[in-house]
Amino acid sequence: MRSFISKLALLITLILCQHASNAESIVLYGVGPNQYSSRALKLALSYIPDKNYEIAMFPIAMPKRRALENMGAGKGIHVVFGGANTEREENYLPIRFPLLRGLNGWRVPLIHKDTKHLFDDIETLDELKKLAVGQFHSCSDTLVLESNNLNVVKGSNYPALYHMLDKKRFDYFPRSVLEVESDYEGFKHLDIKINYDILIYYPTAYYFYVAKENVDLANEIERGLWAAFNDGTLETLYMEFYGETIENFRKKKPKVFRLTNKFLSEQTPLDKPELWIDLEVKN
Repeated sequence: MRSFISKLALLITLILCQHASNAESIVLYGVGPNQYSSRALKLALSYIPDKNYEIAMFPIAMPKRRALENMGAGKGIHVVFGGANTEREENYLPIRFPLLRGLNGWRVPLIHKDTKHLFDDIETLDELKKLAVGQFHSCSDTLVLESNNLNVVKGSNYPALYHMLDKKRFDYFPRSVLEVESDYEGFKHLDIKINYDILIYYPTAYYFYVAKENVDLANEIERGLWAAFNDGTLETLYMEFYGETIENFRKKKPKVFRLTNKFLSEQTPLDKPELWIDLEVKN
């Protein structure tokens, strides 16, 4: 009996080793193993069981541009999670499934405490354009705001913008609903506050990118994402991370001002409303 158990244990070990050796490692840059994007990639690739994909995180931090370049050159990175723009989509292969479902494009303003009624009488986009909005000088959001003819005051870095608002150098500083409350914690000693009366929205997308020649992997990620979306498992994962944020902002019923984003590719799937989250509560 002891001999049989030993042989069985050896057989199981050999099977597990063979299974591990057949696994194909996919290295994802820029996120941790328990973040939404890494778990979404793992979920998508679980729908391709014959490949036995395993997800590994690239361990070295670097600028996103450099990570994309390394991916394109085949230097240890297979997938990068990043924002959509035409330059990236020309140089790399995007999987055009908007993983954040546009939620990062919903912006809530920080204001000075002395101007708590700043938006009370603002009803139209033309009225909003009369106010000065602060933004980081090299941020893609700055281009979007300026292209919509908003009056943008630029800062050299994000901490500087909080201090500029504290000194009333501009009227408001819009931050994504995904970051505004956590970011504010570091600056709440200043005379600034979050204003929940309005939201500013413009379309944004975050994709998985792979190298141009990695067409098979791109197709498999896309197929897996759609399979997970269609059976509801991706929705469950998404709401685990963002459901509370969505519910909280919808409860506040803010006025919504919608901008355009001409910097998105024409191939952005804006014609698929089921892929996007809307925080506006219709009366």
